[in-house]
Amino acid sequence: MPRAAAARAAAQKKTLRASEQDRADIQEERAVFCERVRQIDAKDLVFVDETGITTALTRRYARALYGARARGSAPCGHWRRLTVLGALSGEGMVAAMSIPAATTTQVFLAFLRAVLIPELCRRHPNATVLMDNLSAHKPKAIETTLAAAGFELLYLPRYSPDLSPIEPGWSKTKSALRAAEARTREALDAALAPALDSFTPADARGRFNQCGYSLGKGNQSKRETLLCRFDFDQSDLRDHFQNDVKTALTGASGK
Repeated sequence: MPRAAAARAAAQKKTLRASEQDRADIQEERAVFCERVRQIDAKDLVFVDETGITTALTRRYARALYGARARGSAPCGHWRRLTVLGALSGEGMVAAMSIPAATTTQVFLAFLRAVLIPELCRRHPNATVLMDNLSAHKPKAIETTLAAAGFELLYLPRYSPDLSPIEPGWSKTKSALRAAEARTREALDAALAPALDSFTPADARGRFNQCGYSLGKGNQSKRETLLCRFDFDQSDLRDHFQNDVKTALTGASGK
């Protein structure tokens, strides 16, 4: 019977979620968060997150003759890594910073003070900044810095990446970087700006709607993402930061 065949189940890749979301305390956190966010205009929500990119990125799929392997190559033992800190609004990526170091509180404060806050003041003066519970995000200095600039801070509920549209948003950026196959840190940094700009306002709206933040058509125009780079390690960052972190920023685009 044709209908019976059409209704037959087929093997599919699972869409996973954190099993901790079944806990009563996490469900309560999520409910309180969702109620709070409903009181904020979705166009004023700006989500902040970090991701890592390397000089070993390559496309995961390729064409091959039927029955033959699709082969490729990528560095397995000697590759370089960059951390990218970014902010996403319903209009697209707002600002980003790359640094060859892990995210610490000092690195995150540098991103806020020298990169994100000036751009929010220019483009999203009524923004509410949302971020996950990474330890680097939690010190009181983070909230104080944002509050001093006139922005409210909200933390996502624990175990809730599904409530952050920037989490799946990184995937398109990384797809562009996989296609670029940059094999030096300089090439990776050069490929990052166009990869960030490949994430369009339509992509951003789709991710927001997917996570439950309803947006209208909004601004259709695409702006370049402000991208800044730190080219020194964390110990140097500490010294530069105490003097004037802005002097260590180079290669900003979109200005």
